[in-house]
Amino acid sequence: KDYQGKPVSAELSLAVVDLSVLALKGNPKKNPLVFFYGGFPLTVTTASNIRDILKQASISKTKGGGGAGPETAELARKKRGIFKETAFWQAVVRTDKNGRAKVKFTLPDNLTTWQTETVGVTKDTKLGVNYLEFLTRKELMVVPLKPRFVVPGDTFYIGAKIFNQSQEKQKLRVTFNSPTLILKDEAREKKITIMPDKSTTIYFNVQAPSQIESGEHIFSISAKSQKLEDTVEKSIKITRNNVYEVTATSNYTSANVSKEYVFLPDDVVKDKGGLSIKSSATLAVFLSDALNYLLEFPYGCTEQIASKLDAIAIVQKGLNVPNIGDKFKLKKVKYQGKEYSIQEIVNIGLTEIYNNQLEDGGFSYWREGGWSDFHLTLHVLNTLYDLSLAGFDVNQTSLIRASDYIYKKITTDYEIYRDYNNIILASYTLFRLPIFAEERKQILKQLIINIIDNKSILRYKISNSSLSYLAILVSKGFDKSLRDAVFEVLDNRIDIDGRGAFLEAGENRMWEYYETPIKNTALYLKAQTAIRSKNPILDRVVRWLLNSRTKDGSWGSTNNTLSVIDAFTDFLQWKRETESNFSLDLFINDKPKGSFEFNPETILDQFRTKIPLQELEFNEINTIKFLKTNRNNLPNNFYYDLVLKYYLPANQIPPRDEGFAITREFYRLDDLENKKPVRKAQVGEVLRGHLQIIVPKSRNFVVIEDYIPAGMEIVNLDLATEQKSLRLQEKELKGRELFPDFKEIRDDRVFLYKRNLGPGVYEFDYYVRALVKGKFNHLPAQVSEMYFPEHFGRTDGRYFEIE
Repeated sequence: KDYQGKPVSAELSLAVVDLSVLALKGNPKKNPLVFFYGGFPLTVTTASNIRDILKQASISKTKGGGGAGPETAELARKKRGIFKETAFWQAVVRTDKNGRAKVKFTLPDNLTTWQTETVGVTKDTKLGVNYLEFLTRKELMVVPLKPRFVVPGDTFYIGAKIFNQSQEKQKLRVTFNSPTLILKDEAREKKITIMPDKSTTIYFNVQAPSQIESGEHIFSISAKSQKLEDTVEKSIKITRNNVYEVTATSNYTSANVSKEYVFLPDDVVKDKGGLSIKSSATLAVFLSDALNYLLEFPYGCTEQIASKLDAIAIVQKGLNVPNIGDKFKLKKVKYQGKEYSIQEIVNIGLTEIYNNQLEDGGFSYWREGGWSDFHLTLHVLNTLYDLSLAGFDVNQTSLIRASDYIYKKITTDYEIYRDYNNIILASYTLFRLPIFAEERKQILKQLIINIIDNKSILRYKISNSSLSYLAILVSKGFDKSLRDAVFEVLDNRIDIDGRGAFLEAGENRMWEYYETPIKNTALYLKAQTAIRSKNPILDRVVRWLLNSRTKDGSWGSTNNTLSVIDAFTDFLQWKRETESNFSLDLFINDKPKGSFEFNPETILDQFRTKIPLQELEFNEINTIKFLKTNRNNLPNNFYYDLVLKYYLPANQIPPRDEGFAITREFYRLDDLENKKPVRKAQVGEVLRGHLQIIVPKSRNFVVIEDYIPAGMEIVNLDLATEQKSLRLQEKELKGRELFPDFKEIRDDRVFLYKRNLGPGVYEFDYYVRALVKGKFNHLPAQVSEMYFPEHFGRTDGRYFEIE
């Protein structure tokens, strides 16, 4: 109806949403009049929404679920397991000339108050909005009380709050069922009586089994009387205890006999972990784990997404590594709970990257509150071009804007071009682009020649990373004398240690461009490969890189791993280890554990075996021996890779200080001086979590992850439903407060990111609420430098009790 009460034809949107969810942000009511007719200041704004419409998708109408036929009695007994925050949403509902329209939908299984929001507009732009509320309920209702997640080994209580909203006394049988959770109570069924309009809560003592480390636990609770029934099915996510110790080694040899030794302490978890052994006749097989690591990295700033996409591009653009390329194409990527093809994940990644490109053409690390970063934009520009070479559809406008940003910075921004490293990095990237104008290229080329001709600059003012890029740059299109001058300085910077030969970060390292020893060494290998070098040190360089891998076959960070993949694929193109022919036998403590034939048909296969910890000796030295038998007169190089992974009980995980020191405790709210840390709490109690991080020297790209016990939730003070008095207490806390550049609150942890941290002591406080009684694993809090993962710290592991 209009304001006079007369029926009108109008176009409306209709939403039906759980009111408890809307309350989290204060449930703001819309005023369409202000939106459409509010005043605008006198201003000029230039903007484009092109990035928002690059990908057009057809969105199906959302419908609720869970209806069960027309019979009321049948519906009342139906198991409830489909829960949604939005029951219905339709963008366009048109009323007829009488002002009427009808919509129909099935409600999900939530028993809650729903809010219906209807916003309307007529052809002559009259506006209106209305809100209605209605309640879905049952006479007998079960509300499960559960943790949001569990860690394997947790012992806790799942509760059932049961409401009798009928007019009769109900004698109930309450039953708990789960295919995976271990019931610690003697009885799976409990009998209770509830009077009319009363409620009661009962608990089932359960344990999350240690051997189930991923996925979720499903359980159901059923309350039944002779007349009434309610059954609810819920799930609990599993947070894996990934705090493990790893000792790894790799080797690259042509020897006929090679040995390694393993010693196991007695206090490790003996039924978990093991020794993984892989051997191969070619370097190619080492890339598969690294590629998978890049795709499955849990966080996604612009750099990390770009590194993932660049890895895909390196394989897809045809670098002649068929084994890795074929496996990679078949790989399904899990992203935000769904599986995607490689093409789909590239499209998702590109969308994220485009969203982080700012008006000046540069890219920022994070979408919110970011600023254009010169070195990040260089990295993204390389990625976009590599993707286009690999055949992916890349937005050329974005590519051009980014290249213009780089050229403008390197020619007009004194803070950028005064550093010779930046001139080299920008030239390396821009010279690759066909879109880069020839006159601009000649300007940069002369700058590069001037740098090389000045021996003082070349020898003392160029970082090892930039020097490697310079060597690759001058390998084509420059005079041989210039190339020789660069490689002479580069070769003289190589260091040698027990793992092999490597290129250190050095005094002039560029942390802004993710310079690490691993990345530098990979770039050195790529430069030597570009000129098909006969330098005998290359074998040691390859060995050092293999020995530098960390957990799960990666090289510790997205950028490190990408650099190694790039160098190794170039190296494989050059060397083509395809003529090897030999057998390899494996012995552990002189007992045969398998053999494999490497020949031209199996050259891209890998001999793998995993030895459980139970099969090794504890408190004794275990000997691993490889015996090679040649079938031809070639050297028949082979690679092997040993990874020993072992776990400690959660309460025995020791703290580690490897470049950072971190402590974590919980305190009661009145303990502002942090004098009495607590390891027990009552259900409903709010505690303050306190992190203290000691940084002995400047660190960059710092990541902090602090896990909470499963029976708790993190108090999010941004929600309207939380107690605001906690904000007042924040002001009273003393210490050098850490202000993160990015913060994310998850069910099981607080994630913090800080681009730069100078030397000092930093403190961070947050609040948790105890929800579920039980004895929970409290996994360690960890801090690390993203591109120097060897710089890390962690707290100990322990138990926390909620009573």
